[in-house]
This record gives sequence, structure tokens and C-alpha cells, in this order.
Amino acid sequence: MPAAFPPHSQSFPAFYLYSLNDSSIPKHISLLNNQRVKIGRQTNAKTVPGERNGYFDSKILSRWHAEVWEESNKIVIKDVKSSNGTCMNGERLSAEGVESEPLKLDDIVDFGIDIVCEDNKTIVHHKIAAYITCIFNVEDALGAEREAYNFQQQQNRQTVARPTDTLNAAAHGRPMLQPQICEHSGPPKLCPLRSSPRLSGQLSHGELSDRGRQRESACFQQLLSCLPFEPLGLFRRDGWPRR
Repeated sequence: MPAAFPPHSQSFPAFYLYSLNDSSIPKHISLLNNQRVKIGRQTNAKTVPGERNGYFDSKILSRWHAEVWEESNKIVIKDVKSSNGTCMNGERLSAEGVESEPLKLDDIVDFGIDIVCEDNKTIVHHKIAAYITCIFNVEDALGAEREAYNFQQQQNRQTVARPTDTLNAAAHGRPMLQPQICEHSGPPKLCPLRSSPRLSGQLSHGELSDRGRQRESACFQQLLSCLPFEPLGLFRRDGWPRR
């Protein structure tokens, strides 16, 4: 999440909006001089989404989806007969096509709903999910700065990076080796995930039939592919040791 907006802008009252699902950029929308801000989707060049307006690049929202304003030292919101609705902390404000009563703006707001494919899993169009902070003075703005920072730190901690060894194995296109206890005395070794047959070097050429040699060669090639290094020409292409 980008840094919060400058707290000294004196554009109070206002509300800060931070996306919870990467559906929009952060917004700082002023409600100065009793203005009522429209929430809706972009429809033309005059409604291009920006940091200081209530428009979004979303197919989920109605053209005029909701309205926000300041009243009696509190910021309120109402749904204006939108198709996909407005939710406050998981509670829908009104039914589809019905204008809601004004409600104090607080915490988590969802504009619209997620639209999924026929598999009921894949989301093709995301709702606008946002964390809201109401600003009435400089102290509120400074507090919003801290909240935005803490929220970003929490999001970063929840992001778990893939292990380095998994990335390396994927990059080399080789199956991973896992620590397993081999059937011998001494410390554990790295053994292939699949059991390997005896190496071809353990048998003489005369003892193997043609079919056996082909099978041994294929198994040996599979074993070589598990090595984290190249054998440096010690073996021929068919898996037999060079003489």
C-alpha cells in the first residue's frame, strides 16, 4: 500500500479508502463545504478514477452506486439503488434496486460483489473491498498514517515466499531430493524420491540382455537427472560409463 496522503492538506472532513483486494488505488476524498461524493464506475473522460474522487474502474459498480457525505460530525453513506449492493462490515445496506437509509461510514466497505465463473471458484470481476478511515482533523490524519503503515506491515507478513530450494528445483526442471534414511549405517543421505535399480556399472556387459541394458540405461538417465550438477562427461549418452 502506498504511503498515506499528506495530513496537512486541511481538506477536512474527509475519508481515506485503502483497497483490501488490489481493486483500486488508495483514495483520499474530501467532504469539505458539505459536498456529497458519488461512488460509481467510470463511464467517460470526466469520471476517470483518481486519488481524490469516488470513481472506480470496475464493471461491478453501477454508474451511480452510492453516496457519501458529512452530517452532524459524522460521515455517512447510503446505497442509491445499485444493482450489486453496498455492504458495511459484511452487512448489505439494502436490497437490489432499493435506496438504503444513511449509515455511519465505518471500517470495511464492499461496493458490489465478486462475479465468478461456472466453476463457482474463479473470480472474473472483483468487488471493490476497502478499509475506511474517517478524518476530521490533523490528529485523525496522523492516526490514519500509522494505521496505513501497520496495515501494510501486516499484509507483508502474511505474504509467504516460496522456499529457495523449491525455486531452484523448478528452474532446473529436476525432481527435488528429500532427506531420507538409507538402509546402511552412518548419517542420512539424500536419496531420490523413487527407488533406483542397481547401477549398470555393477554388472558386466555380457550379463545383461539388450532389453535389460535399455531398461538400465533409462533408469540411469533418470537418476542422473536428479543430480544437482552435471556429470562432466563421465558417462555416455546411453548411461554407460566411459572407458
